[in-house]
Amino acid sequence: MNVDDPILSWPFDRATALTPPVEHAALRREGCPMAKVSLWSGEDAWLATSHADVQAVLGDPGFSSDPHKPGVLPSPSEAALTFWKVKGTFDKTDPPEHDHERRMVQTEFLVKRVRSYRPFLERVTDDLLDAIEAAEQPVDLVTMLGDVVPALITCEMMGLPPADAGFLRASLATFMSQASTPEQSAAAMTALIDYFDAVVADRERTERDDLASRLVHAQLVPGHLSREGTRRMLLDLLIGGLDTTSSMIALGTVLLLENPDQAALLDADPALWPGAVEELLRYLTIAQFIGSRSATADIDVNGTPIAAGDGVFASLLAANWDPKVFPDPEVLDVTRAPGKHVAFGYGVHQCLGQALARLELDVVLSKLFARFPSMRLVTPPDDLRFNRTTIHTALEVLVDVHGSHR
Repeated sequence: MNVDDPILSWPFDRATALTPPVEHAALRREGCPMAKVSLWSGEDAWLATSHADVQAVLGDPGFSSDPHKPGVLPSPSEAALTFWKVKGTFDKTDPPEHDHERRMVQTEFLVKRVRSYRPFLERVTDDLLDAIEAAEQPVDLVTMLGDVVPALITCEMMGLPPADAGFLRASLATFMSQASTPEQSAAAMTALIDYFDAVVADRERTERDDLASRLVHAQLVPGHLSREGTRRMLLDLLIGGLDTTSSMIALGTVLLLENPDQAALLDADPALWPGAVEELLRYLTIAQFIGSRSATADIDVNGTPIAAGDGVFASLLAANWDPKVFPDPEVLDVTRAPGKHVAFGYGVHQCLGQALARLELDVVLSKLFARFPSMRLVTPPDDLRFNRTTIHTALEVLVDVHGSHR
């Protein structure tokens, strides 16, 4: 296989709902961990599929993530691409601008502060599991659990009314969905912009003990951040906090139900849950379209020359199934050492909210499996449906928590 031949069209389809595209392993086997691919846009780009190459690309400041620069890959979701190019979320900017904006909110996601939300998460999860137990079976884990928990914790952090969680979820889903018309996506984004404009104005009038207030009074009021920038940052945090964790809750449940031996290990020793969360993150790697970069100069990536202006996509999913780093990557092993998975990205752009995501998954999944040890999957894994936008989003996962469905 010649790495200069754009013989494959990307993105690839997953081999199954829960496993990566077969092309990733094929490229590594045939000596092309950095391969030329043809994009949905008609352009060519480089695709990194080895763990070493993915880390090399994402860790090199010579690669830009700014979507305004030539070579940064267009998004499979035109709505997301439009949003990024209006001003660019801070994770779509380069240092020093990226670092400056990230520092404005990073203390909100430090491990110590995140851990303070555990009692809230436990109460919310218990209430949702009560509702699931009382509901007619089967239930959809996406709508009754996966979508709800991230939205409620985001509202708690920002100081937003819990009753607004449904509006925020629905508006974001409409904006990001490829099924939405351009008019529907635009209307949903306008509604979100108006909502956060009102939040910013409210916090200017009345200071409170929440993330939104601290951002307004520490950054907007002193003039470090514009009103538009403040609103945009709150919207960035909403987008980053909802979709991926929702999918991890739903698909993590499916994966464990499909691997009952691993679920049994967790039942026998709940202390394994934190490590199990890491293994689920590695195995599923939900955020599969966030590694888009452009070479700002001629760069050598472990022996592959990349020309200035070339687009490069570093596949987190492929890296997390690299057998050189994760032996037998196709085996779900909740006792596996966490190792060096890149499910949250790598380098300066790795996920700001990863400590919160880990806490949510630990609390929700451990409580779910402890509460419903007889839970059965109703939706066949091969029938799982997804929204292929910028991330791998489960649309529906039906389970019977009483284990009675056949």
